[in-house]
Amino acid sequence: PARVAGDHEWGMVSAGNVYTCALTTAGAAYCWGRDLGGRLGRGGSASGDVGTPTPVAGGYTFAEIRADWHTCAWTADGMAYCWGDNEHGELGVPADATECESP
Repeated sequence: PARVAGDHEWGMVSAGNVYTCALTTAGAAYCWGRDLGGRLGRGGSASGDVGTPTPVAGGYTFAEIRADWHTCAWTADGMAYCWGDNEHGELGVPADATECESP
C-alpha cells in the first residue's frame, strides 16, 4: 500500500473508477486521480491527472462522500451535492448538462 500524500487526517475514503475522493475528519472534501468530466470537483480547472489530494470547490463541510463515475456527498444537515459525469441525469440535475465540475 502507498500512503496518500499530504498531512491530512482522513475520516472517510471512497474510490471511483479512475479517481478517489476523501473527507478529512473535519469534513473537508479532497479528490485526486483522473479528472474527466469534473469528477474531482475542482470547478473550472483543466482536465488531466492529479496525483495529490486537491480540495473540492465550494468549501462545503460534508458528513459522507461516495465516488464512482460521479461523486456525491452530503452534509450533516442532509443536503446532497453531486458532481462529475451526468450523461444519464445521475447528478439530480437535467441530463442536458452532461457534467458538473463542482458541487
